[in-house]
Amino acid sequence: MNRIGTALTKKHLAMLLAALLLAYSAFSFAAAQSDGGSTAVTEDVYGEQPPGTGDGSDEPTVTSNVYDESGLWVTQADLAVFEPAAGGVTLSGKDAIAAYAPKKFKDEAFSFTLNASLENGAWPAVALRMDNYATPIWHDNAGYLIVFKAEKLEIQKFGEKGYYKELPNAGIVGSGTDHQVRVGAVDIEGGVKLTLIVDGKLVYEWEDTDHPVLNEGFFGLYAMAGMPATVKQFTIHEERRANGWVTSAPAAVLEPLANGVTLSGSDAIAAYEKKQYRNATYEFTFNADLQETWPAVALRMDNYDTPIWTRNSGYLIVFKAGMFEVQRFGATHYIKELPNPGLFNDGTDHRVKVGAVDVEGGVKITLAVDGKPIHEWIDSENPIYDEGYFGLYAMAGKPAAVKNLVIREERRANGWVTSVETASLESVEGGVTLSGNGAIAAYDLKKFRNETFTFDFNADLENTWPAVAMRMDNYDTEIWNRNSGYLVVFKSDKIEVQRFGAAHHIAELPNPGIVNSGTDHKIQLSSADVAGGVKLTLKVDGALVYEWVDSEHPILNDGYLGLYAMAGKPVSIKNLRFGKENDPFTKGPLEDLKFTDVTEATPFRDSIHFLTYTKVVPNEATTFEPELTVSADDFVRMAVTAMCHTVSQPCDGLTGAAAIDKAVQAGLIADGELPSEDPIRYGDAIDMLTRALTYSEIDAAEAEQFANAIPGAGDDSTLTRAQTAELLMRFMHVY
Repeated sequence: MNRIGTALTKKHLAMLLAALLLAYSAFSFAAAQSDGGSTAVTEDVYGEQPPGTGDGSDEPTVTSNVYDESGLWVTQADLAVFEPAAGGVTLSGKDAIAAYAPKKFKDEAFSFTLNASLENGAWPAVALRMDNYATPIWHDNAGYLIVFKAEKLEIQKFGEKGYYKELPNAGIVGSGTDHQVRVGAVDIEGGVKLTLIVDGKLVYEWEDTDHPVLNEGFFGLYAMAGMPATVKQFTIHEERRANGWVTSAPAAVLEPLANGVTLSGSDAIAAYEKKQYRNATYEFTFNADLQETWPAVALRMDNYDTPIWTRNSGYLIVFKAGMFEVQRFGATHYIKELPNPGLFNDGTDHRVKVGAVDVEGGVKITLAVDGKPIHEWIDSENPIYDEGYFGLYAMAGKPAAVKNLVIREERRANGWVTSVETASLESVEGGVTLSGNGAIAAYDLKKFRNETFTFDFNADLENTWPAVAMRMDNYDTEIWNRNSGYLVVFKSDKIEVQRFGAAHHIAELPNPGIVNSGTDHKIQLSSADVAGGVKLTLKVDGALVYEWVDSEHPILNDGYLGLYAMAGKPVSIKNLRFGKENDPFTKGPLEDLKFTDVTEATPFRDSIHFLTYTKVVPNEATTFEPELTVSADDFVRMAVTAMCHTVSQPCDGLTGAAAIDKAVQAGLIADGELPSEDPIRYGDAIDMLTRALTYSEIDAAEAEQFANAIPGAGDDSTLTRAQTAELLMRFMHVY
């Protein structure tokens, strides 16, 4: 046992007198007993002069440095006593303070076995970033203090601004019992994160952003009231950094390489940038040893100083020789195994892309290797919505290397999202404005397939080309770069409709003032699966500009609605609406279509618009006369027009006889089946339209609703103009 000398000099007496006066006036809260054993959590933040911590007794007398037998622990407290402990030390004595001697620390975590007496008012404590060990942390000192008491734990800060928080000790730390403790203080963006873990359970985590203690300091050990405090198996998890990556795993080796790092070691973990991300995708070159080991990357990892499966949470994507694994750790565990038939090979560079983004109903996790999508999963059971670290794992001493990392962090505005670093996405009334060089945004993080989009569009067309995409496979790379979809490009002299995917297609249309620079235009775009391909339609300000059935390499997958802005020029989309209910020639959903009541303004206008379009009612007509009947030839002409109105083969202007000929040729009616000048009967109209629908795949429920479009109408009923408009608009909804 090593007893420290107790001789008092005049200087010591003066210091003792000063300490007595200070202790007399200071508010003692670290050693104070709780009121009636209360377990309520309290929190106080103190100003520039935080209250002292102690039991109201004399401040310790100080001498010169005295070390323990290992030479690793040091004290200047006159009455402190050191005794050896396995991989650590036992400290006792009156108000004894010691420090781990070799150095000051900053971004470290410390793990150890703690055994201390908590009886009779004793309170051991550990300090982080303690400025010096010559005086208590509350007296001309600074740092963080974690105090262990029988009834409560205390988290305190001393320095420029104090902090105090009580936590109930409901069996977390017992007197005279071994407990595995881990504490840490690491710099984070905007402050310092303090962590306390006991026996594998996270007890407290606090991000100090109000005057944090940013200086390096000693790891301190306190033993009060003469009772011993033992720290055994003391381990320092000191952070090492390389090229933006950081690790505190004791056995990890982190080595820099060109534009990246190599991580190796037993259970090695590293995190990028010590920054937490939420909605982000990560693309990087990955090269790893897969022999009898498994490298991995983590998303939204809660902390990086313990494995994701131990007191941690997040998503883990594991790379093995024969499979990939996608796992979730947190409230519940999830694992999905996917075959790896040579998609990711041992010791080979592969371009990997992973992401975690919030979507409707959960979190979407994606994995792609060398541009090939491997897995896309929406975690809707127990999604991890918190932001977290991007992590790298290397197991069994085998190396894993990450190079050329690109992080695309999402920004959102009015339902639109972008992850392109150069993009600027600003909210405007009813929509967004996108600008930036190579800027891409997508709507709603939702994929669409058979959908019609109507919106107000305004863009700069001078020396640039804004564009809108449909069925875009992803939104964090350009549609022409490891992507697919349809792109409608607006230029000052032309409009382009392009397909990207298995094969590229481009159609150029002249733009003689259809879409003008800096001018508001109402645009409607749609993509619909039809027999033999996908039909794309573009309308500008109500006029049909282009219609094309892609039958060569149609993109039959659902995808994002995308917006492109090039060369830093802005493009705006406002008042976005969905569905054919926004088409002036169609209406939906079916249950909302009610045109028989011609006293309602909207149905009345829609009926006029449709019948005017099909030339039944001349454009110059001033009255609609909705109850007039419609002749069979007019009905056939309207139906054929509804089915084939395209730019390349317009049906406008067909005579009744020509329309009937077309219907006969298409097998919609038999020759002579309909008397051309008599009013069309409801049964004949339904028969004709139902035959037309056999060429399209329609939902059975919609077909039934269509067949009963006019409630109460019998087969022999004659159709009025209003009923004809309703019937044909229903037909166009499902055709």
